Amino acid sequence: MLAKAYVMKIEHYAILLLALLVVLLLVFPKAPANVSESDAKNWVLEDMRTKYPQASSLEIISVDQNSTTSAGAKSYSIKGAAVLDSNSLCPERYHLYYDYPKSNFVTWTETIVKNCAVCTGQAQCIIAFPEQAVIASHTFNGTARVSQFIATYPVAMPNATFYESFNGVQNVWLVKYTAPESSYSLLVLVSKVDGKIISVDSENT
Repeated sequence: MLAKAYVMKIEHYAILLLALLVVLLLVFPKAPANVSESDAKNWVLEDMRTKYPQASSLEIISVDQNSTTSAGAKSYSIKGAAVLDSNSLCPERYHLYYDYPKSNFVTWTETIVKNCAVCTGQAQCIIAFPEQAVIASHTFNGTARVSQFIATYPVAMPNATFYESFNGVQNVWLVKYTAPESSYSLLVLVSKVDGKIISVDSENT
């Protein structure tokens, strides 16, 4: 009889200890697991693929670990870029800003270039990205020759490269237009500083 009472007492204490353990786990949850920078970048890239499934390219521009979640885990400020129709005359570029995992996949998006327009309504036109350079090279003043080339060769493709110095000119974009049927290509120099068309020259292919 005493042995049975002793066993019941032990079971009673075991139940109390189990209940106490459950309460402690609820009140004091385990320490948050930190997300690695590599995982954060991969998850952001995956989210950008979901947001822009038709993108020609996606990239992570910058990553900073300068904040934490409410639970004290690392959170990363991540800036990404999505480029659409990169080989066309009118590419699009968007920048996406994340604070992951602090704000999960809630982002804000900056439109860099869209609808084949650059520097609309801006007092100063800085050509910071190749997509801007491509559009400027055939829509800004001084590009009539480029428009004629495009009209003659509708499949013409532009390619923009930045040079700190090119033929003695500083900080310029060289936009090269080529077409399979053409015996020559066009070289358009666009100023990064103000977007002005510096020159339009031809080159035998």
